[in-house]
Amino acid sequence: MSDPNKFIEQVRARSGLTAAGMACLKQDCGPVIAVAGSRERNGSSQVTPADLWHLGSVGKSMTATLTATLFHNRLDNCWLQGDITRHFPHAHELWQTCTFRHLLTHTSGLPANFGLSYLRKPYEESLRMSAVQAALSKPPARTPGSRYKYSNLGYTLLGLLCEFHSAENGVAQPFEALLQQHIGEQLGLASLGFGPPQGEHPCGHQVLLGFRKKMPQTNRHADNTPLITPAGRMHMTLADLAIFGMAHLQLAQGNTASPLGHLLPNALHAPNLSDYACGWVVGEQEWAGPIIWHNGSNRFWYCLLMLLPDRNAVLAFTTNDGAIFKAERAFFKAAEMLCQDDSLTFI
Repeated sequence: MSDPNKFIEQVRARSGLTAAGMACLKQDCGPVIAVAGSRERNGSSQVTPADLWHLGSVGKSMTATLTATLFHNRLDNCWLQGDITRHFPHAHELWQTCTFRHLLTHTSGLPANFGLSYLRKPYEESLRMSAVQAALSKPPARTPGSRYKYSNLGYTLLGLLCEFHSAENGVAQPFEALLQQHIGEQLGLASLGFGPPQGEHPCGHQVLLGFRKKMPQTNRHADNTPLITPAGRMHMTLADLAIFGMAHLQLAQGNTASPLGHLLPNALHAPNLSDYACGWVVGEQEWAGPIIWHNGSNRFWYCLLMLLPDRNAVLAFTTNDGAIFKAERAFFKAAEMLCQDDSLTFI
């Protein structure tokens, strides 16, 4: 098969997803973008290659990249240490051993999420600070660096630390502006934005008893609270997502041509305690060899980004459908087919 649109339509149809998108990017080649399905379940408006897709926790790799960009040291890994508590005067003393690396690799000892009292509050700029301060005022659930536990709270704290850094080195900027400036502009990701895509773009869908319920972009429940934006409320086009992935693939391979070449090659992609590195999962697949990846969902969308060093390729898959496990199985199977089937000539 040489038609990527037919391929992704088969993936979508077999899995029953509302829509699906795919990007394939190899070094020194332009991205192959393919989409199929509708922006709204049973709707007439079809998805297009220019559409925006919600990335969920794939955004953690962007927050990790921003953190490394702002705090990096080209000579050693000292930026991974740092004092994360000096901006929090009421932090419990046991947090003094917590480092950037602990936050980036989910080994900090922080809970997975903020309490419901914070998640339900109307968002305002001061909420992140007060919510993080409240979390740090209590002792760690476990010694920092001793155990893996996935934490959206930890990545929210990283966003705050980036804001403090900007205030100390010029004009204070919110996390969203810092990500746009240092990652979006640096890599040419013009479509980078936050929250559910607005306007003529796909909308997310909740799965209830096997049925799909559209989540309009303007519905305040269509995404997680902006409190945890650094943990994953980003959106962008498939083409820009592939470009972001390629910059990391080149960095992981030690390629100085990467626009992230100012960062240490092994700093972001080295696992700690588990298979989780800094905003990336590192592993191996029989059909691909080494693989660096992350996935994400806000319950109404699903995204999967893969870096395949042995094939010098990046694969990205997206859907506006909350059938998370179906999407994950379908997209991993699609990646396997792309790596094994020589008739799929577009990768």
